[in-house]
Amino acid sequence: MKDAMWQGMLEAHFASVFEHLHTRRPSTNLIATNPRKAYMALWQTQASAFDLKAKARLALEVPELKSWVRCRKDFILKRQTKLLADMVGMSKEAQIIHDDMAESATELLALQELAGQGQQPALQIWVKEHWGEVRKDVITRKAEDTYTQRRAWFQQQRQFLLEDLSFTG
Repeated sequence: MKDAMWQGMLEAHFASVFEHLHTRRPSTNLIATNPRKAYMALWQTQASAFDLKAKARLALEVPELKSWVRCRKDFILKRQTKLLADMVGMSKEAQIIHDDMAESATELLALQELAGQGQQPALQIWVKEHWGEVRKDVITRKAEDTYTQRRAWFQQQRQFLLEDLSFTG
């Protein structure tokens, strides 16, 4: 296939990545030097993304699982946007995006720790390779914040059920 065809496929299949990069530099024409290689790299990033095992998913409550899905999706988008920025020669933007990914990665690690069993060392290894060692206390603090939200959610549900019982009684 010709480069123009790969560029078209790249823009069609990864429109959200292009949008995310355009928000950082709106007037830039984003044409990859090797669109086929860029397409394969972005696709591979999505296909090999980190996920929780089934047992770990069951350990999370619904709001936490929604948070995992949101953070994972955001993390994948940022990884793909960084790759695209590198491939179109926007190294400054790529570095900024790389730094932005740290927050999503920390959130994923905290949710993974909260899930307990089924932790994937692949995420921890990837984070260590790209940002160095993430302090355990930062992850623990985030996990504790999530656990506090879990307790508040349980109390809210309990209150709702008690109100429902008193209303029908």
